[in-house]
Amino acid sequence: MLLASPWIHAQDSSDEEEEVFELSPFVVDGSDDQGYRATSTLAGTRIRTDLKDVGSSISVYTEEFLKDIGATDNNSLLTYTTATEVAGVGGNFAGTGNGATLTEDFSSPNQSTRVRGLDSADNARNYFLSSIPWDGYNVSRVDMQRGPNAILFGLGSPAGIINVTTDQAGFKDDNEISLRFDSNNSIRFNFNLNRVLIEDELSVRVAGVRDDKKYRQQPAYQDNQRFYTAFRYEPKFLNSDSSSFKITGSFETGQIESNKPRSVTPQDRITAFFNESGAVLNYDSEDVLTSIDYPLTAGTGGWIGDPYGVEDQSGDYGLGENRLELGDGGILNPNYLPAIGNFGQNYGGPLTVFPDSSTTNVSGTTVHEAKLYGGLNADGSIDNTLYFPYGRLTSIDTYTSYADQANLPYADAGVYKNIYLQDETIFDYWNNLIDGPNKREWYDFDTKNLAIEQTFFDNKLGYELSFYEETLDSGNLSLMNNSSNIAIFIDTNTHLGDGSENPNLGRAFISDSSSSGNSVGTTERDAMRFTAFTEYDFREQGSDGWLSRLLGKQRFSGMYSDSDTYSDSVNFRRWMVDPSIYDELVLAGADSSWNDNAVTVNTVHYLGDSLLGQSSASGSYLPGVSAIHDVTSGTYYSFDATWNATGVDPSAAWTTPVGDVSTQSENPDNYVGWTSREYPIINALTGNTLTDYRTVTGASMNSESIESEALVWQGYFWDGALVGTYGWRKDTDTAKVLNASDANAAPGVRDTVTGHVDVFNSNYDLALVDADVQTGQTQTWSAVLHLNRVLNDRLPLNVSLYYNESENFRPAAGRVDLFGEALSSPKGSTEERSILLSTKDNRYSLKVTDYETRVSNISSGYIDGSWFLGGFLEWGTEWANVAEHNISDGYTLDGVWDPSDTSNSWRYDYDGEAEAIAGWRAFTEAVAENYPQYLEAWSFNGDINSDIMDFSNSGPSGLTYTQDGISRGQEYEFTANPTENWRIAFNATRTEAVRENVGGAALIEWIDFVQDYIQDTPAGDVRIWWAGGPTIRDGFNSTFYSNYSLTRLLEGNSNPEVREWRFNMVNNYAFKDGMLKGVNLGMGYRWEDEVVLGYPVLEVEEGVVQYDIANPYYGPSLDHYDFWIGYERPLNDKINWRMQFNLYDAFADKELIPISVQPNGDWAGVRLGSTTTWSLSNTFTF
Repeated sequence: MLLASPWIHAQDSSDEEEEVFELSPFVVDGSDDQGYRATSTLAGTRIRTDLKDVGSSISVYTEEFLKDIGATDNNSLLTYTTATEVAGVGGNFAGTGNGATLTEDFSSPNQSTRVRGLDSADNARNYFLSSIPWDGYNVSRVDMQRGPNAILFGLGSPAGIINVTTDQAGFKDDNEISLRFDSNNSIRFNFNLNRVLIEDELSVRVAGVRDDKKYRQQPAYQDNQRFYTAFRYEPKFLNSDSSSFKITGSFETGQIESNKPRSVTPQDRITAFFNESGAVLNYDSEDVLTSIDYPLTAGTGGWIGDPYGVEDQSGDYGLGENRLELGDGGILNPNYLPAIGNFGQNYGGPLTVFPDSSTTNVSGTTVHEAKLYGGLNADGSIDNTLYFPYGRLTSIDTYTSYADQANLPYADAGVYKNIYLQDETIFDYWNNLIDGPNKREWYDFDTKNLAIEQTFFDNKLGYELSFYEETLDSGNLSLMNNSSNIAIFIDTNTHLGDGSENPNLGRAFISDSSSSGNSVGTTERDAMRFTAFTEYDFREQGSDGWLSRLLGKQRFSGMYSDSDTYSDSVNFRRWMVDPSIYDELVLAGADSSWNDNAVTVNTVHYLGDSLLGQSSASGSYLPGVSAIHDVTSGTYYSFDATWNATGVDPSAAWTTPVGDVSTQSENPDNYVGWTSREYPIINALTGNTLTDYRTVTGASMNSESIESEALVWQGYFWDGALVGTYGWRKDTDTAKVLNASDANAAPGVRDTVTGHVDVFNSNYDLALVDADVQTGQTQTWSAVLHLNRVLNDRLPLNVSLYYNESENFRPAAGRVDLFGEALSSPKGSTEERSILLSTKDNRYSLKVTDYETRVSNISSGYIDGSWFLGGFLEWGTEWANVAEHNISDGYTLDGVWDPSDTSNSWRYDYDGEAEAIAGWRAFTEAVAENYPQYLEAWSFNGDINSDIMDFSNSGPSGLTYTQDGISRGQEYEFTANPTENWRIAFNATRTEAVRENVGGAALIEWIDFVQDYIQDTPAGDVRIWWAGGPTIRDGFNSTFYSNYSLTRLLEGNSNPEVREWRFNMVNNYAFKDGMLKGVNLGMGYRWEDEVVLGYPVLEVEEGVVQYDIANPYYGPSLDHYDFWIGYERPLNDKINWRMQFNLYDAFADKELIPISVQPNGDWAGVRLGSTTTWSLSNTFTF
């Protein structure tokens, strides 16, 4: 945009008369920037080069530009820059993809970004890769390289690089203090002081910031504290008129604490409660129910029910509304409600209830699904069973589950999306965080930078030796993290597990487990870089002949660098049940049940009063959680299956409540029954420190050493009319990756039965891991032709032509595919053609670039449910064994399966199961024969064709799914200085970006193989849980294949949220005299084109669907208007005061922006649009 305006010169002709201070070829510090105009960059070749002579797509954003628009970080800058997007509140895309479920990432210290619609950009500080987010308090300019550049980073993101140049110490005393506050009650204070200690020899700079940022969503915040110091030393005895020597260094330390706002609304799992079910029952001539048709709109008609009745297939306890079929004969259930289902992670574990959103009180913890461990057989022996109907608390299910369960058209193709709240009168997502103060993120960091540089012969020969270190300690804590559970539910249960009436019937709530979304980690970087150059100018040898002019100036540079990166991350449960009571909750005992759902801490947080009797959830204005909700030790309420009926014979006859004859061993009244017990809880954290490692669920360590060599040639021919650049680079990446889940790489670290991770195990050590070494060579070349220099200034405009080709790869050693095979590193390439037009007075310039950027083998985040690629084989094998071997309790072999035995009808006793089991055996035998590497990679315990029940698996360490992408488009960058005090910058981009080969070759091959068995043979008919349970085909389709199928259907179509056109404009006018002297007025305008949200579905042949890409569904175009007014004046001879008022999104209304749609075009996922805010800053310089 702006600084792709390389021809623009200062408007004051006196500039040419001022003494020119020649900067080091290794430095671009912003001192030569004027307004929005920058004339040089390091981003092209690492040696300072005029922007007009750089062939690659580079834009530079100056300190003046940052101040005008009020930008202090990626989030506030990238909405204005060329071909860039940034996620988060106030951003210009969600960054969640547009799959069935939308997931925001709060763990990254840098906001999610995207360049040219393809991939995120790498972040760099002074051209060293960095994990630390930048802040404008010590930044003089931002350089953005779009597309790969082998010279800069042969290793790195193929999308581009965002590099910030930090302030260096200068040889002039200057000071700046600034205070800013805004409409959300944020306060930002920063200072930047430079002192010369020895004139023209030694100086030091000190800067700091305290930014307490608040958001409209309460209580979201981000507190940012940083301190920075830099020094510059140029000893006179090593400097002369023709040579220079300099040592510079800097240090920064900082802490960021945050509870970031949510830009995606909560999932809507409450509205369906008020909708009518709309079921149409179809009967045959004999009045037998043959089928049920369900509408696209999910509904229950305000249904409430008992947790035992809703799960009952027999008709003894209720209507079985959660069961499609009744009894053992597969009779359709006319009362089936496919919109109801489970909530949170409630699978039989303890449920802790917070009865109110504004207090910290816990009303109790209950295990609602009775644990029957200790139950007796008729002979008095323990068989861990008794007569007790199965029941589970329910609420509204996800919309994708409804689509599957209701068998909506094309549901098996995954075309439906979960629905997100779009009514702020249900919950005011504009002003409130749904989980309140119970989510947070933190980052503690420090950096060190030291550079030694020396030049000779008037900057004709020189070198720079630089060192960089950084350490980042980070973490995040969540109350709700499972993407399907960031939702508002409604309590539909008339009774609780113990049969008592539910006091919270009809109340809205949120719920999730503490198992995910919690992590701590450390990243350490240590780099060294040596750069040297030499140049020769044939024109300086006293000859102005044509040959000297033709050969012009030739520059050669070389670079050697060595960098090491180490990262260590640990995932943990926020809370967990102390193992001392595991044997009360699970049959297998404490040592084998650490990862069982039955010992997972689940929480329910009620919001507001009961909604029963209302016709709609609209107008409920539910509150978000406003208090800290912490689970602590106490008591829990559960069924104790300890026999206490003294004198009662277990074998004596007993009649069940439904009239069946049984024995007293099955009578719940003969046991202790519902009672309170001790509930010891382990809290993982003390402050921000993980203090109890028993909570660890996963861990990984990574180390990477990169050795790089590069050679660059730049040739300036015919007085600089033709500029050629060629760069060659070789990178050797040596990486080690150790995932604690990988039983092959880290034996004994994760218990193969419990799943518990022991990070102190001696085998959890990178020293024991073999290194993966990858070497790559990349090239860049470009040519620039300045036509007016060739034609002796005969054209009415300055015209320059550009061509650029470049490539790079992102080292990603340690990534493996589905079969555990190493994946090659992601690669990128770009081809660009540009033309630059500028007026003779250089007041106006326009650069137009046509580009094609390709990326291959990049990591893909578009496949939901991929954990089930191992889980489906585990589950199918376990439940096939339960049926075939009549395993009564999941761990004991009772004998050979007998189809005629109906004593365990809750399991398998129906026709067709034998065929299903035979089909499954054929499938697993084919897996073992054709894909033994899959079984090894997924660390299956035992032979999948054996008769055990308790299988487990864990994905291979470094498991990664990949995709390719291509982006084509045009970029327009216009800059104008109509007068000395009026500056205008404008950019526009046209982008077409698509993804291809999603999942990678191994996954595509594996799915094709699995589909032949799961979809087309009886193997897919194996039932899980019980005879009336879902088939393994149902589980595979709903959990994974529907998501995968949707992604494959979208291949070749536009990437999510890519808008074909974007325009950005910045306009500032400063009054230099008259009544308004000192005043500046500015305006910014941003326009975003309509966006493709999805497509109608076409059935091209029976069972085969595709999207109608000729008739897409569009989301609206967007406008953003920003205004600012400033005033500047001296307060005295030494102090200057500058005030600026910025108004952002001046005409914005609360507008939801669609992300995804259903097949009929209805909005599914949405994000919050920007709202009007303002800031006022006061800056004093002296």
